[in-house]
Amino acid sequence: MNPAPERQTIIRKPLLTALLDSVKTTKRIEIKQIDFAPSQATGLHNHPCPVVGYIARGSVNFQVEGEPPKTLHEGDALRRQSRDVGRTASSGLTASASTSP
Repeated sequence: MNPAPERQTIIRKPLLTALLDSVKTTKRIEIKQIDFAPSQATGLHNHPCPVVGYIARGSVNFQVEGEPPKTLHEGDALRRQSRDVGRTASSGLTASASTSP
């Protein structure tokens, strides 16, 4: 008789809880992987919708206009309100960020 297989534990780690600006019907959600080259920057820009993201590897310098800059590291999560103006730049290492606009 074969022994029962060992059960693997599923680990759930809360990364970010974000409150939305207002309730509206969502017709589509996109999840994208965004890869930055070393020291690559996006420049000042905005998004027409809320954005949440997760730093999969590396680190990025992240700044929303009017707020102090933050360095986000592997495992960190971020959120931008719709129409926030900001910029993102790789911190000198290749970085990968997953976002959902």
